[in-house]
Amino acid sequence: MIPFLLRRIAMSEENKSVLRRFVNEVWNSGRLELIDMLVAPDYVSHVVHTPPIKNRDELKRWVADVRAAFPDVQFTIEDLLADDDKTIARWSSELMTTRPSPDGVPRRVTTGSFSAYLELGRERCVEE
Repeated sequence: MIPFLLRRIAMSEENKSVLRRFVNEVWNSGRLELIDMLVAPDYVSHVVHTPPIKNRDELKRWVADVRAAFPDVQFTIEDLLADDDKTIARWSSELMTTRPSPDGVPRRVTTGSFSAYLELGRERCVEE
């Protein structure tokens, strides 16, 4: 029983590490080349208000598009829970918006919290 639990704990910690790298290095630093290492080839994403993302190449395009539209976007992991191959994260983002404000000054906006359930397998993101 103990070796099984130790394997589950180790997998959970590895999955948290993968997700942290995905957020910090891919989203925050724009290192799209890491997607090949951190994301499974058959990755699927079901993000609200975006077309379905069905593989790594589509994910790379989407991340690049978001970062091009909001080059200073930064994501912060607020909560990160993992059990075996399931990982749940809650994160927030902050970005500069140039939408008109009453005084015409661009504002830094925190866009709120996002929650994601990620299934990780083979030490890579499989589905969001």
